Amino acid sequence: MKFRAKIRSFKDITPTVRHFNLEVPLEIDFKAGQFLITDIPTETGKVKRSYSIASDPTKKGIIELCVKKIENGVGTRFYFNLKEGDTIDYTGPVGPFKIKDYQKNIAFISTGTGIAPFRAMIPDVLRQSDKKVVLLTGYRYDEELLYDKEMKELQEKYPNFSYYTCISRPKEGKGKYVQELLEHLPEDAAVYLCGLRAMIDDITKKLEEKGIKNIYFERYD
Repeated sequence: MKFRAKIRSFKDITPTVRHFNLEVPLEIDFKAGQFLITDIPTETGKVKRSYSIASDPTKKGIIELCVKKIENGVGTRFYFNLKEGDTIDYTGPVGPFKIKDYQKNIAFISTGTGIAPFRAMIPDVLRQSDKKVVLLTGYRYDEELLYDKEMKELQEKYPNFSYYTCISRPKEGKGKYVQELLEHLPEDAAVYLCGLRAMIDDITKKLEEKGIKNIYFERYD
């Protein structure tokens, strides 16, 4: 489905990530984990870039996106020059990256902006299930943590939700990678991965070695 959205507001939530709050038609409905395709105008025609929806699917008329600044990126040039009130053309919501079974223990594993779809999926799961839900998320630098306060608040609200994070290049102390957090996986969990290919391939291999079969992923490259 093609539609037009208007920027209600935006803010920089890290030095390299901007969070957008969009006003969309009320009939736009999405499943937690899906994404939008942005039609970006350029001098040589339109190009398409995809962004995971980073908002609760129960919020009608609103969609939120998490956009990372990438040097010389087409999407970066477009999004980081927008103003409040500007409009954007989208196709979607689309994508098969959705919760397959709400009655299983679930682990979400992400790096960087890979947390975006999980910001939609985790509240969706917690409202519907009392099974164990775990988020393991890694970042390169201390100042790059995304939605940390929100995840800590969810952890306080839902006793079945656990949140673990790590920094690979911290200002102080030894760095740690998200692969080192796998000890916190719930037993017999379905695992959802989101981030860059290298991380997903490495963790998928480790999970398969542990005998975990229910593995789902969304790659950002």
